[in-house]
Amino acid sequence: MKTKRTLTIEFDRVKITTSRNLKRVVWCELCRQETEFLNKTEANDLVNVLAAQGMEIKEVHFHFYHPTNAEILICLKSIMNPGGDENY
Repeated sequence: MKTKRTLTIEFDRVKITTSRNLKRVVWCELCRQETEFLNKTEANDLVNVLAAQGMEIKEVHFHFYHPTNAEILICLKSIMNPGGDENY
C-alpha cells in the first residue's frame, strides 16, 4: 500500500544568486537609492518563482534603467515590492 505525502514549502525571503559575480548596482531614481538591477531574463525567472508562490506581480510598478540602447534592466526592489509603494 502506497502512502501519499504532501510537502509544503513557505518562503519568508528570497535570496537571488547569479552564476556570474557581476552585480549591476546603480542609482534608481524612483527608489531614490542604489539598488541591484536585473536583466530581462533574470527578472523573468524571479517573477515566475514569485508568481508560483502566489505573489501578485504588477509590471506597471517596475523601475527600468537603460544603460545602452540594446539593454533594459529592471530594479530588483521594484520587483520584490508588488504593491508599488515607493517607500521601501
